Amino acid sequence: MKNAFERSADLDANNTTISTVEHTVTLKGKVNFLKEKEDADTAAYGAPGV
Repeated sequence: MKNAFERSADLDANNTTISTVEHTVTLKGKVNFLKEKEDADTAAYGAPGV
């Protein structure tokens, strides 16, 4: 999951806490713009096994 964030130039994986339980991903962190949240959601959804 963190690798998906690191591959995206628009996301800062260092400022995001990522937890997974089975096929559920929880992202915690602060964004400055709604687009950053949407990009994080897209990266999480596109990760294998999610």
